[in-house]
Parts: sequence; structure tokens; C-alpha cells
Amino acid sequence: SGTIVCGKGMNVILVGAEVGPWSKTGGLGDVLGGLPPALAARGHRVMTVSPRYDQYKDAWDTSVVVE
Repeated sequence: SGTIVCGKGMNVILVGAEVGPWSKTGGLGDVLGGLPPALAARGHRVMTVSPRYDQYKDAWDTSVVVE
């Protein structure tokens, strides 16, 4: 049903080799780029962990806070 029993969101950490839009070669990048905002919108705290590849110099601070 999508209902959280305890009334609080979960702490979720997603780990992957790619995260869109910074490093995306297939479906994994799409999922790790789109799923965190969707989970956060449902009240969960979400963190995404991925390698910082050298070609993505602007990806130092990519934190997004959704309230």
C-alpha cells in the first residue's frame, strides 16, 4: 500500500557505479538519478553514493535537500 507503519520515513542509502545526470551509461544511472527524489517526496531521507569520476569536476557538492 506504500504506507509507512511507524509514521516516520526511512533512512535509505543507494550505492551504485553511476548516477544520472553525472555518470550515466545505462538504466542504473536513470534509476539512481530518479529514485532518490521520488523517495524523498514520500518522506524518506535518501543518500546516494557513487564514485566521483575525474571528468565530472562540478560534482563535488551535489547535495539536494527536499522538505
